[in-house]
Amino acid sequence: SIQDDLILLQEELEIAANVQKEFMSTEVQDVHGVSFSSLWKPASVVSGDMYDITQLDEDHVAIFIADAIGHGISAAMLAMMLTRTLAANRYDSSTGNFTSPSSILTHLNCALLERSGDCARFATAAYGIFNCKTNQLTYAGAGHPPSLLSRIGHSPILLESEGPLLGVFENDVFPQQTISLSLGDTLLMYSDGFEFALGDNSYAEGELPTHVQSMHEFCMEGSSDVLKNINTYLNHTNNSVADDDLTMICMRAKTIPGTLRLAA
Repeated sequence: SIQDDLILLQEELEIAANVQKEFMSTEVQDVHGVSFSSLWKPASVVSGDMYDITQLDEDHVAIFIADAIGHGISAAMLAMMLTRTLAANRYDSSTGNFTSPSSILTHLNCALLERSGDCARFATAAYGIFNCKTNQLTYAGAGHPPSLLSRIGHSPILLESEGPLLGVFENDVFPQQTISLSLGDTLLMYSDGFEFALGDNSYAEGELPTHVQSMHEFCMEGSSDVLKNINTYLNHTNNSVADDDLTMICMRAKTIPGTLRLAA
């Protein structure tokens, strides 16, 4: 019957969702006092968003987020392909050193172009390597929403993705940058969809969009678990059923004690 077919389809989708979760890395333990966490909220059972948090060595942690264009099963399969490509190219096969963010995005772009077939497939992505000992972040983006760097006592900083969308042209260049983080800084990497989940995508001239301001306020609340608070907010608003997949990675550089935070 149709009902039986629908039940079987739902069960298969749930299995596919579990496979997706298994392909995404779990959060690493704190490294030199730097903490990492993630939020993953598919709009349906499976998601076109994927993330990865992997400790490369005793000092470095890689953070990755990708958003396959589209929804449903096709986007989910594309996102998983990107994650597998990332895992296969995380280290340079000739030197053993970990691959730079710019080169990682080049590998992902080539993988999409090689498998485009008759149907074009696109994705956005961002990849960063953080030295937890020196607090230096090297990052690159491919058409992805800008990462948010929140600093106590300062206006939020947007780390723009200077590279183009993945899967469009061969030989595209994905510029990378390096920035130093300070004690208590919080970095958020996120997929699109938050502009409506945490705001209304509007902003006055000279001001940041409302969703960016909201994320900055969550970072400045003083709680050690930013994403838990964001998730609680999403679950208690009308945005709890999102129109788009929502994925976010949070990195906090050596959290400041409460008394110092208040003084700042």
